[in-house]
Amino acid sequence: MQSVDPVEARLNRFGGWALMFMGMVHLLLAGAGIGPGFFRDIVSAGFFNTVSVVPPPELMQRNAVFWATFGSFAPVTFLLGYFVVWAAKRNQEIPGLLGPFVLLLGLLDSAIATKGGFYIFVIAGGLLIAATQRRRAAHSENAG
Repeated sequence: MQSVDPVEARLNRFGGWALMFMGMVHLLLAGAGIGPGFFRDIVSAGFFNTVSVVPPPELMQRNAVFWATFGSFAPVTFLLGYFVVWAAKRNQEIPGLLGPFVLLLGLLDSAIATKGGFYIFVIAGGLLIAATQRRRAAHSENAG
């Protein structure tokens, strides 16, 4: 990866922080709404193989809680944001497809769940796209 200019790195850092914020807030809010009883339920049930993709009706609550917390994309979103911030602090390029993907995900999710916080994906995607556009403009100036 090539070194980037300070403005591009800053845009990437802000986009990464937005992704980390989204992942962490989702886990904290979902965890706060659930309480520690959920985790005790999984441990007391034996931990392994206690959640199913197609659960019986009596285990629907346990499954819903799992898929809203650790089974969701929130941990991955946090780690993706961490990677973006890590790379930006080292003046590394971020893959150009990441911004449009995050933006599209945010637009689709915001349309489906209008009262959720998915608009943060739109902001993060926009920042990552702006950084990529800045890099492409600098490359075309240097090439021409």
